[in-house]
Amino acid sequence: MSIRRITTRDGTRRSSEIAQCVHRLGAAAGLTAAQLYRLRLAVDEITTNIVLHGYHGEPGLVELCCGMDADRAWLRIEDEAPPFDPASYDPTSRLAEGLTGGREGGFGLFLALRSVNNCVTSMSTAATGTH
Repeated sequence: MSIRRITTRDGTRRSSEIAQCVHRLGAAAGLTAAQLYRLRLAVDEITTNIVLHGYHGEPGLVELCCGMDADRAWLRIEDEAPPFDPASYDPTSRLAEGLTGGREGGFGLFLALRSVNNCVTSMSTAATGTH
């Protein structure tokens, strides 16, 4: 499979195109339905967090690249929002509240990081961007 690249300044308007890219990658890689669901969940949550928290709902660059190597499928999401280190997020207090804790959200990054086999994060040396 060749590398597929989607670049958008409005991730919410391109969500169906992003989903199609993830589905094509999953089909080419022979992912099971459960594996494809988890990959799609991770991509949805990460891109949503970029738009909502990185760009505060304003348009901003979200770039999705995906492809396959001999032994794995891979997907990379890049943005130009202020850098964010997912390792700095501790979901303990939000998880303790549970789903009925009275507030919406707070589970996206937790779900995303637990939905994939491997997640590598790097931050640009420039003032913006997380990869």
